[in-house]
Amino acid sequence: MKLQKSKAVFCAVLISSVFFNAFSDDFSDFDDFSDFTDFENSAEKSSNFAINGKASIETRAYIDSDNAEEIGISAIPQGTLSFSYNGKKSDGKISLKLNEEIIKNHPIDIIDELEIKGYFNFFSIEAGKMKTVWGKGDKYHVLDNFNADDYSDFIIPDYIERRISTPLVKLNFDIPVSNIHLEALYAPILTVDHFASSGRWTPSQVQTLNDTVTKIASYDVFSKFTNINYENELLNKLTSQQYLVALNAANDLKSNPSSIYPDLMTLKYGQFGGRLTGTFGSFDLGLSYYNGFYKQPTVNYAKIKTYIEKRLSDSATEEDKFLSYDRKQTFGFDAATVLWHFNLRGEFAYNLTEDTDGTNPAIRNNSLGYLLGFDIDLPFWNMNLNIQETGNVILNSDKIEDNTNDFEKSKTGYTSNKIIANITTSFFHDKLVPEVTAIWSIERKDFILLPKISFKATDALTFEAKGMYILSGDENSEFYAWRKNSFISIYASCQF
Repeated sequence: MKLQKSKAVFCAVLISSVFFNAFSDDFSDFDDFSDFTDFENSAEKSSNFAINGKASIETRAYIDSDNAEEIGISAIPQGTLSFSYNGKKSDGKISLKLNEEIIKNHPIDIIDELEIKGYFNFFSIEAGKMKTVWGKGDKYHVLDNFNADDYSDFIIPDYIERRISTPLVKLNFDIPVSNIHLEALYAPILTVDHFASSGRWTPSQVQTLNDTVTKIASYDVFSKFTNINYENELLNKLTSQQYLVALNAANDLKSNPSSIYPDLMTLKYGQFGGRLTGTFGSFDLGLSYYNGFYKQPTVNYAKIKTYIEKRLSDSATEEDKFLSYDRKQTFGFDAATVLWHFNLRGEFAYNLTEDTDGTNPAIRNNSLGYLLGFDIDLPFWNMNLNIQETGNVILNSDKIEDNTNDFEKSKTGYTSNKIIANITTSFFHDKLVPEVTAIWSIERKDFILLPKISFKATDALTFEAKGMYILSGDENSEFYAWRKNSFISIYASCQF
């Protein structure tokens, strides 16, 4: 909770510093400031304030399980509320999101987005708790690095709904040549991926890691007092007074496994980058650079035992932790164009880490990421076909094989490719919208099918019937832990 409060304070300070400058022109008569910020389109904007909201509930039934008792029905309510202001030389908005996962585990993310934007002569500036999207892909990207993902409900929510906003400052420059747009971003702290800590969608890797650490800690503590011979020399030297310290530490590891993760509320986890986009002939092109971190931690197996020993004796420091978020630089290129009736898109990323030789078992190797895809409107039933292929190649993989306890070791190879196909159509003036998405993981033999049909009863009321079917490969496949999580559901939402 201390970390969450610190984030909230930081966001408030960041936003208030921009608020005065951005909104002063709309609410004051400072002529000098008005002259500085005057630009030709300002007079065309009129101030207005709007409130929008959405309430929804999904009733989900899991239908594929070896255990009949696990086939149950759950209700998932969620609500959103947004306030927006559009002024002559400034905009602002705040969006709130409420659901059980956020309220219990990530209350800071009740503020889904909070953004202030001010317009000046040759540029605009944005600040707040924001989401930003880089790349030409359609709901899948290899260049979109600033925001993390919320996987607590797997990949069921749409891409932008899964993204977690982070404190950002963003400068925008528009050059009236070839629609050239330059943006520069800085995020002072790191927001990382969220995973379910319990329930059906808990990743097996997370559960295994937490179980391993807590079991080792408990065994170490109690071995001293049950005369079990154990190699841990530090704990064999514990006095009866030190036992209480160690016992409390072991219990803390059990009840709060997140404490083994690094403390991210320091400026050393800041991120920055820039993106240049423009239109040249029939091509929309983009170049980008990101300097930051991976959003999922790596494991240094060599430090696990030492960390637990120090943790149980209440002497562990941040440097002793065996989990870390690897720094990386991403050099990116993206492009989109139209060829005949095909809308083509692509993204390419070179991820440069601190292990350029690939010999450090505790740091990710360099890698290549890519996405290629197209969509086309078919000449019947208002149908659209969208196909994308996205993948990743780990470089210097031969060096991984040479290292023991390397977290990147894989039984399915060092490439990862997925094909995502989506078909949508509509009937009755877009009131009835069927959609099917299929995801095939080539190397790992996973397959996911996501059918959905939406009915827009009124402008405000929508009903959906949808589901998910998961077909997994062997125990080495990516979705093996969720192979029994297929479901069907009914969804209803009301907007205002």
